[in-house]
Amino acid sequence: MLKKTVLSLLCCVAIQAPIASADSVNLQALLQVLARDGEIEVSCLRSAGSADDLIAVEPINLRQGTDVLVTGQGCACMGARVCNQWIYQINGSSYTLIFGPSQADGIMPLQSSTNGYRDIQETAAQHGWTGVHQFRDGRYQLR
Repeated sequence: MLKKTVLSLLCCVAIQAPIASADSVNLQALLQVLARDGEIEVSCLRSAGSADDLIAVEPINLRQGTDVLVTGQGCACMGARVCNQWIYQINGSSYTLIFGPSQADGIMPLQSSTNGYRDIQETAAQHGWTGVHQFRDGRYQLR
């Protein structure tokens, strides 16, 4: 009976894909993509001492793959009250913008999903606004 229970539990454990760590992201390459996408100014890149001065990167679990939440800092902040945030998808050595820019107080993955990507909730507390975004046509879009 114990063996059957253990096997039953094992069958239901979700297997998560590896999530990027800040160490696995090439910050210089990501900065170049942010500049190419028009998300930060090239002059900002030139004036910064290091990539760590411009962006903070943390993993975000949205799919069976690797995605990172990027927050602007210093001259890359660009927000009036909250710094811009973006979500980039990592495929090998390439980075693709899939969400943002956002000046939300919080971006949180939800349990629901669309097209293999978890839906995300964006909250702007100062304005009392909450929006749910779903992944469609290669990007997150407001539902």
